[in-house]
Amino acid sequence: MIIEFGEWLPDQPIINNPGVVTASGVYPAAKGYVAAAATKAIASSINGAPETLGGFWTTFSGSNRVFMGQAQNLYEISTGVGATASNVSKSAGAYSIATGDNWEFTKFGDFLLATGNAAATADGGDPIQVNDLSATSAFVDAAAGSPHAKHIATVRDFVVVGNTWDASDGVKESRVRWPGIGDHTAWTVSATTQADYEDLQTGGAVQRILGGEYGIIVQEHSVRRMTYVGSPLVWQFDEILPNIGTSAPRSVAQWGDLIFLLATDGFRVIKNGAESVEIGAEKVDRYFWRRVKESAIYKTTAAIDPRNSRVYWAYVDDDAGGLIPNKILVYAWNLGKWSELSIITNYLWTADVQDTVPEVMYADSGNAFRVFPSVYTAGQTGTIKTSFIEPNPRGHSMITRVSTLSSMAATADSSNSVKINHRRDMGLNAGIAEAQVSFGFQTGHGTYTGRANNRFHQIEFGVAQQNDPTTAFYGVEVDWIFSGGRR
Repeated sequence: MIIEFGEWLPDQPIINNPGVVTASGVYPAAKGYVAAAATKAIASSINGAPETLGGFWTTFSGSNRVFMGQAQNLYEISTGVGATASNVSKSAGAYSIATGDNWEFTKFGDFLLATGNAAATADGGDPIQVNDLSATSAFVDAAAGSPHAKHIATVRDFVVVGNTWDASDGVKESRVRWPGIGDHTAWTVSATTQADYEDLQTGGAVQRILGGEYGIIVQEHSVRRMTYVGSPLVWQFDEILPNIGTSAPRSVAQWGDLIFLLATDGFRVIKNGAESVEIGAEKVDRYFWRRVKESAIYKTTAAIDPRNSRVYWAYVDDDAGGLIPNKILVYAWNLGKWSELSIITNYLWTADVQDTVPEVMYADSGNAFRVFPSVYTAGQTGTIKTSFIEPNPRGHSMITRVSTLSSMAATADSSNSVKINHRRDMGLNAGIAEAQVSFGFQTGHGTYTGRANNRFHQIEFGVAQQNDPTTAFYGVEVDWIFSGGRR
């Protein structure tokens, strides 16, 4: 009997599941799964609450530039293993990003703009910060008259900010504002420069702004598209997802015309600024909502792995305890498949990529910067569990041998493991417990042998750290014999 490692579908039953019930420590492949690469440290620790971290990776004059922010400071990180972090704040300890907020960045011409919070203090928190990339200097406050803002992006020839504060109107959580066309310093409202603002009357606070040829505004309870129409309106705002938004601003990530988010009703992707697809429905949505710590949903963060067409969501798994994201859901958008990683992540970032293709980065439990998954070294431990099967309908069967179907040499399979979870009753009624048998690897044969005698069986395949991340695992071939009559 051949059992393929199908799509990971934890929302489906554990018996007769059309896919697998566990796919941890691996990445989806067109057929089966591939081993997950190890992570690699690239920069030393930066002090400060990891919740305020945010980053940006770009190129300027042919050189990679990496920036990172935390509650009190902004840093530029030299790229490469053992990288150092240089403080490029306007002055040391200059900022006060509130817990729950984080830095966002956007590149506008030769300038990098950063913003983090609009209302952390009575005066609206920290001003927008501006760095002249051509001068490799420290950040400075934005031009006089500019608002403070939680969110920022570049849309066409405009800087656009949202969830703002200014001295005249105070906090405006649902306001979207922009300076003059082609000028990030001209914030005075003017029909000539086209600088203006829009107060969105429904949908709640602005949670993220995504840029490009058009803008996407994600609110608490709505998603809108902003389309440039010129003077006098400047922008047209169309609601594309009424009543659906996000409570986790950092769960929103963009690659090209794809915008991924943890929405009110589950995981979604918005395509071309118009079409919305529920990518987690009946697959991982219920699994996520069962496990995520309710009070820490806002800590869910997303990152793009463009080289492998994957998006990652790090979240706080309530079963594991604590308040730091400790599990990652992985979605391969070119395949429409999911898997998960168990790793202490703190917070992921891809730095709202512009001009270059970075690797996914994160801060580990010590706030040191690490990168994955494009580092091709021996990787993480993983587990793939099949659905429970019943080889002998309403009767017992004994599994005696399991052979792995993979791209690796048979003799190399000794580093992995096979266990059989078996039970007599799928409801585990009347105290009938589940048992587990570890099968032994047979050197020279590339198989695992043992004896697991019961009615229902599940194959648990363990992926060892020694596996190269290019190794694919497609499924298992199971040998079994009849071992009992009907119940």
